[in-house]
Amino acid sequence: MNVKRLFIAAGIAWGIVLGIAGGFYAGGLAAGVAWLFLFGDDPWPDWGESAILGVAVSAGLAIFGGCIALGWATGRNYEASGRAGAGWIAAGLILLAVMAGAGMVWRGAHQQAGIDRQRQEQAGEAENLAELQAATHRFTGIDIDWQGGGADGSADFRLDGRREGAYRLEWQIRGQSFGKALLAGEERLELAPGPASLGISIPAAALVDGYRALLSHRNANIMVDEPFTIEGRLIPVLDADEEAALPQGESRNLERGWSKLIDEATAEFPVRFFLYGGEPSWQAR
Repeated sequence: MNVKRLFIAAGIAWGIVLGIAGGFYAGGLAAGVAWLFLFGDDPWPDWGESAILGVAVSAGLAIFGGCIALGWATGRNYEASGRAGAGWIAAGLILLAVMAGAGMVWRGAHQQAGIDRQRQEQAGEAENLAELQAATHRFTGIDIDWQGGGADGSADFRLDGRREGAYRLEWQIRGQSFGKALLAGEERLELAPGPASLGISIPAAALVDGYRALLSHRNANIMVDEPFTIEGRLIPVLDADEEAALPQGESRNLERGWSKLIDEATAEFPVRFFLYGGEPSWQAR
């Protein structure tokens, strides 16, 4: 076969391999530059993806054309010189290009299989999270028994769910005037499937002490007459099997309080008392 044609064929073969690789690289580089310096996380314009595709195709075609031109020039030089073995060199280049192309196809298929497997795992983990979220106990209400007048009160957290296991219930009481907690506590629960409840006491003296501790003047004379809010957070304590079935990082989200598995509830009750020189009284003087 004509030596020049063999080198042109080698240029075409390497042009396909390097053109595809270079096009993908150029497209990825263009996308990275566009994200870092142009659009970021903001909505991209309609032409953004077309421009990136154009960069990738242009780079690929440029490499393809350059390889063909190099093959043509090399073949012409070998043909003009009449050197022996030129045909074998061209055939070897073609064989190497075929092997490189086959390697690219295998690597791409291997990477795609890994991506598909990862997507399946993520889909399964997301399904596990949804099932666990549906089964996890939730608040169905908070019943508050608060008579006022200095008498201690109580709150009853009502729960329901299908999951059997450990939970942590965190609660706090805060007033309307301050964003900080006046009283707070934490309870560990072992719940069976079905309705459940947990009662906590609300000591009147401790509630007043918590409010008074937030005042800038301990000897203040004030009247407190506002709704107090009790807030509850129910957090499941997962076992090893539950953690392993969840999406990566969900356990960390649970620890940080960002997880969908956490449920919250609030309720209000009216509180009225007086401070005279910092001393509490439930009756006006």
